[in-house]
Amino acid sequence: MMRGKRAALVVAGMVWCVLSLTIPHEAQAGGYSVRGLRGFPTVSNQYTVSADLAAFYNPSDGSTLTSSPLSAVTCNVSAQGRNGRDQASALPDGWVRVYATRSSSSAPACLASVSPPPTGPALQGGDTHWAYLGTFQLASGNFTSWRMFGSWMRPEEFLNILSNGSATTETSVDISSFVPPEALEWEALRSFNITTASSGPYPGVFCYTLFMGYLPGKTHRSAFNCFNGLTPGVGQLSEPNDVRMPNQNQTFWYKWELYQGSNQQFSVDLYGYKVPNGGE
Repeated sequence: MMRGKRAALVVAGMVWCVLSLTIPHEAQAGGYSVRGLRGFPTVSNQYTVSADLAAFYNPSDGSTLTSSPLSAVTCNVSAQGRNGRDQASALPDGWVRVYATRSSSSAPACLASVSPPPTGPALQGGDTHWAYLGTFQLASGNFTSWRMFGSWMRPEEFLNILSNGSATTETSVDISSFVPPEALEWEALRSFNITTASSGPYPGVFCYTLFMGYLPGKTHRSAFNCFNGLTPGVGQLSEPNDVRMPNQNQTFWYKWELYQGSNQQFSVDLYGYKVPNGGE
């Protein structure tokens, strides 16, 4: 997207031409705009990022710089400084933010920090501008196995965030160990397992509604299934399906309404979250 300002050249009361000065939208959104971002852990304590374009923001004066492309740079969290971490002591396990940094006279570097945007990192080595790229966890001082694809952060393997949930009253699920506070939304696969009625008037039948939502008291019907003619008293596993949910306080809510059947189980496996880096 391009944004511009127009100026008219007026001679003898007539408009002869209209000039347009355009400024890339990416550069105007400094610190929160990347295009074609890719990132991956190279070894346990290092993370490499590159992008087609990155807009850098100076928190002191609001100025921006643009690198197109952003050639591959690597953070090593074992060392302080450019292409390392932004503090003398080792970064604690937990959420760590990855930034690209530079100045008007230096090539881009990579920097890891516990500080989220809009505060940003403690800039190193004379750098003046930063671009937020993404957020992951450190475990035992090393990057966990996550990759960057634009604004989406994807685990190399799905992560179970709820296993065999059976609550029939609205229940919260804390996902703060899996989704960072700045994430905008998250995606997961969900599956259902329920045992058919073994006796009574409806043997071989199950029927349920699953409610899910991101605010307490506002869950909505997320899945509804009724089947008959099945083997009585046998568990039935559904095909997994996708769910995308806004990130509200790193929590979601669910409950079952069970009409026929028993031993209901609801499982959710995370496969990504979206961060506010302006990427696509």
